[in-house]
Amino acid sequence: MTHNTVQTREHTREKTSEHSSEPSSDHRSARSPGEPPIQRHWWAKTIAGAVLGLSLGIATGGVYSRFSSGPPMLTSQIAMWMVAPVWMTVLSLVFLFRNGWRAWAWLLAANAAAFAALFIGRPLPTF
Repeated sequence: MTHNTVQTREHTREKTSEHSSEPSSDHRSARSPGEPPIQRHWWAKTIAGAVLGLSLGIATGGVYSRFSSGPPMLTSQIAMWMVAPVWMTVLSLVFLFRNGWRAWAWLLAANAAAFAALFIGRPLPTF
């Protein structure tokens, strides 16, 4: 490849990147003029993540504490510290749901499973 070919390719890349960063005349804004700044389903997702995420974190900590075979002081401490990471993970990932109804449905199902494991399950016997 010759030096001129390399310069031509770089010049083409520069021109392409210059044109792609400029807004075009038919560029539409991310939001319609009559549309509210926050989508309605974001509130449902946020409340689902905050409320059901907290209860899922508490249930997860309870399941860990109940089924763990370590010393009680250590397992209860770990279970207590598990609540916040589980809660914040759920609160962060809840926005990946398509709408608020799906977030509520899936998180209610996860909470039902976690609390069922907590109340119905029995810890394994220790020897």
